[in-house]
Amino acid sequence: MKRWFFLLFLVIVIGGGVWWFLGRKSSSPSYQVATVERGTISQTISATGNVEYAFKHYVYAKTGGIVTGVFVSAGDRVKAGTLLATIDDTDIRLSYEKKKQSLIQASNNLISAKQTYEYTSTLYERQFSSSAELETARLAYENALANYQTILLDMKESQQQLSYCKITSPVDGIVAVNNLKTGTNITASPSLAFVIASRPEVMQIQASVSEVDISSIRKGQKVRFTVSAFQDTFEGRIEEIWHQPQTSQDVVYYPVIIRADNSSRKLLPGMSATIEIILSEKENVLRIPSRALRLQPNAEMMALLTNRSKFPSVPPSGSFTNRLRRNEGFPQTNRPADRATLWLINTNTGEIRPIPVRTGLSDGQYTEIIPLNETETLEGKTIILSITKTKQSSSSRSSSSANQNRTSSPSTNPTGGMPAGGMPAGGNTPPPPMF
Repeated sequence: MKRWFFLLFLVIVIGGGVWWFLGRKSSSPSYQVATVERGTISQTISATGNVEYAFKHYVYAKTGGIVTGVFVSAGDRVKAGTLLATIDDTDIRLSYEKKKQSLIQASNNLISAKQTYEYTSTLYERQFSSSAELETARLAYENALANYQTILLDMKESQQQLSYCKITSPVDGIVAVNNLKTGTNITASPSLAFVIASRPEVMQIQASVSEVDISSIRKGQKVRFTVSAFQDTFEGRIEEIWHQPQTSQDVVYYPVIIRADNSSRKLLPGMSATIEIILSEKENVLRIPSRALRLQPNAEMMALLTNRSKFPSVPPSGSFTNRLRRNEGFPQTNRPADRATLWLINTNTGEIRPIPVRTGLSDGQYTEIIPLNETETLEGKTIILSITKTKQSSSSRSSSSANQNRTSSPSTNPTGGMPAGGMPAGGNTPPPPMF
């Protein structure tokens, strides 16, 4: 039993010694870093909309009746004149045949009335007929002619109604919508029967853009969008801007029509599109994560940078102060809006130094940078995004507490941090910067 107590005491003593030894040393600061790279930066406006065919032809059933046949389905390719559906024409055909017979009778009556009028006219010229008889013959002829023309028009109307019982495609294309089914009764006419997409390789999206962003929209602007069915990113351009405001949840929106190529036939009508309207875009520019520009140096970091014996690459304090006055160095309240400072780090020695840059286009996540010194090469360099807090030993914690109280320490949660190998640490070295 005493042996177990002795072993437990030994473990506690050894563990406490290790903890005390490690606690005496200050751990090296850890940086979250990124690499200056070249890439594309785009300023965009987000919107949503539904994909649909850009060129559509609406085919109507112009007469009522029972649908006796439907010969196409949505998605079928058709040619101009292709029979799409038929409607029962029994009653219409019967009416047509009756009017046809009436027309024959009216035609015979017209011929007879014409012959009587011509014969009476001849007799009148030879004074074998009176003017009253001539007038009667003339009126009979004119009435027969009018009756014939009326029946002819009625027959043509019935013939037209008969042709409506066969619904055909007006153009080459794809059947986008089919509203007919065999056996259904069309009670109202005209009634939309089919929609034919004449150019299925061209799609359009009606996007809704808020009144805040509509002033930035221009015809011809490039658009990128995605749909849930594919991982592809599709492209298009703004074709129309409608000045027809629509209100939803007290927000005013304006319809914007986007045209997109669909040669791949991947896009289908009804798909929901997530849209980015590109306002401005630059390719192959130096860019960095935007949050690198928000890194603010504290007093300890300033002291670390001005320690010329440790970092000879840092300029003397006089020129360092002059750079601050010229707003070329660290962020100041009165510096130009397009000036900022990057913090470069040597991953081998742990040396850090500030580099003044001019900022350009930003998409929120990345920002374009241009070195103020044209001879400075930044591509591929490593920059600091954030700095973690360091552990202090109990012996040095009290001596550094005053400096920590004067240090701005915004909350950070660095991931993928990099220990600064070769970063000086010791009793005479100022504590590492903390953010």
